[in-house]
Amino acid sequence: MANGYTITSFDLDLSNLPTARTVRNFVVNGNQYAQFSLEVKNSAGQHYNFNTRVFQAGVSRLKTFLSDASYRGSIVFPANASDDQYDIFLFADLGTKHADYVEARFQDNSIDINSSQGSNSLLLQKVIHQYGANLSLALNVISLTNALGVFSSTTTGTFRDYTAFTLTHPRNAVIPTAAFSIPFSVNSLAESYRIIKQPTINDIYTANSITIGSAPEVLPQENQYPSVTGTDVVNGRITGGGSDIKVVMDTDVADTMVVGDKITAATTSGTVNGAIEDGDKIVLDQTAAVVAAIGDQVNGNDVLDNQGFTILVTAINPDGDNANEIQVSSALAFADGITLTFTPKCNRSLTTVAVLNPDDDNTKEFSMSQNIGFVDNAVLSFTNQKNKRWPVDNIARLSAGQSIIMDSTATSLIDTAVGAYVVADSVISDYEDTTTINEGTELEQTLVNYKVPALDTKNQTPTITKGELEVQLGSVIFSNSHLNSLASDTINIGGFGKQIIETASGYSLNITDLAIALTTITVTTTSAVHDSAVIPVSSVNGVIDSITTVSGLGINPGLADPVVVSRSVTSGAGNITLDSIQNLEKGVTLTLAGSGQTATITGNVQIISAPAVAVPTSVTTRDLIFNVDKLISIS
Repeated sequence: MANGYTITSFDLDLSNLPTARTVRNFVVNGNQYAQFSLEVKNSAGQHYNFNTRVFQAGVSRLKTFLSDASYRGSIVFPANASDDQYDIFLFADLGTKHADYVEARFQDNSIDINSSQGSNSLLLQKVIHQYGANLSLALNVISLTNALGVFSSTTTGTFRDYTAFTLTHPRNAVIPTAAFSIPFSVNSLAESYRIIKQPTINDIYTANSITIGSAPEVLPQENQYPSVTGTDVVNGRITGGGSDIKVVMDTDVADTMVVGDKITAATTSGTVNGAIEDGDKIVLDQTAAVVAAIGDQVNGNDVLDNQGFTILVTAINPDGDNANEIQVSSALAFADGITLTFTPKCNRSLTTVAVLNPDDDNTKEFSMSQNIGFVDNAVLSFTNQKNKRWPVDNIARLSAGQSIIMDSTATSLIDTAVGAYVVADSVISDYEDTTTINEGTELEQTLVNYKVPALDTKNQTPTITKGELEVQLGSVIFSNSHLNSLASDTINIGGFGKQIIETASGYSLNITDLAIALTTITVTTTSAVHDSAVIPVSSVNGVIDSITTVSGLGINPGLADPVVVSRSVTSGAGNITLDSIQNLEKGVTLTLAGSGQTATITGNVQIISAPAVAVPTSVTTRDLIFNVDKLISIS
């Protein structure tokens, strides 16, 4: 055979294998008479025998040539309950070469051999992964507001007779439509459900557990100290200029500040006692330590106020002989009787709350980020640091539009122990700093000064597992600013609807025929009723005043079903009062409608495609959760 034959392509489904036995066809394309060898090896070092169609201990290859432009064959991958990897080697033989090499790389910059084409040698290599462990898709119900009495906590376990629907399946699976049913009941016999609306896919959410980094990231022109959030008074002078960064206040510090707060201070003043033509020591009418501290900026004359000079207090009673004397950083002239103002260093140099009760011995003490002098009784203001951008441990399944999943009171997140500092309705979104010009005129225009994308990898290397993106460090921007207290906490981020479910979970789904229904309640009359609206019944459980209707033998079918006005007890046997007079026999079965104590959500779910990698890998069950707050109310 002449030289110059080329294998142009190798076609084989390289997606992850299910646990079940799978046959995959392959095609080798190229010039007629191009020769090749094909070798398939599993992780145990066994080779695929193309004759027996099983893996064996000895080396085995398919060695053949293209009788025309293509060679077709198949490989049988066995059922496997454990993870496995199949390395596939296509060798060009006897004057044959591969098409020119075109390299592809993963996000971590490692070579993606499956997406790369051709070869710059005689070997073309591919890989197929097989997962032994299945994944599960679980349909659950929960209340995000805790407004319903049945949902006393944020876990699904508080539902009486609650049953989730779980569909276990191979990774990368396509699953035909499966019908599901999720029943749940009230916890108390005195409670009852009423249907608000029928469910849609927009009532279903999923979320990923995300851990926040240790500190926020400041965005361009971000106002991270928007407003004063607390004030208190210094209890005991801090001289300044030394090593003391601890301050004692009049009240418990936890009541007025949090770690990260910006500290500002009210100015104080003193009166010059005796003119100074050119000097750096000034005598005041007041005791110096009462009105000034080392590091304070001094203002009060034209030179200081208008010429841009920064004069600082460098010593209190510098010579130890006059308690009313201060020393400043430069010699200047000071007229007798002028008022000098003293501004603490924290007003010109960012100073923050470092630790509350740093020695665990005084709840009224805190430490600062730098040494600052304060006079006794100085009024300090504390401003919460709030930021929109935070580093997180994984942005792989986050997207703009997802939000922090939390309850309506903003006191907790679902399944996480996070405090009230989490802001409700916080959505992942881009950040823009803008300026409006010609406001209020026909020429009004908004200019974008800075725009930062909602998600940013910051060029950090991702974790690729078997060709799939598993972890991507990065930063996320929320629409609302959050306190420093968010740092290092774990929150749930996700959202509602088909698109967010797909992005956040990796599942492409069809969820159809959704419905919610109440289990019908039947009771019996415990005595006869004559011309009375008060009906004694075997049970009042599930009745809701002004909602529940009654039908049955003896109830006029030609009229609208009467409505329960009231019940004599909250549970068990008792009387119900209707809005119309009735005549009923003892032992008659009555049907109660419009309310119930057990609700059931039904529908159909089809998995169009499933993820290969669980995020995180330890969590192999993906929860899709109906927010029943939108569907039912409870009385």
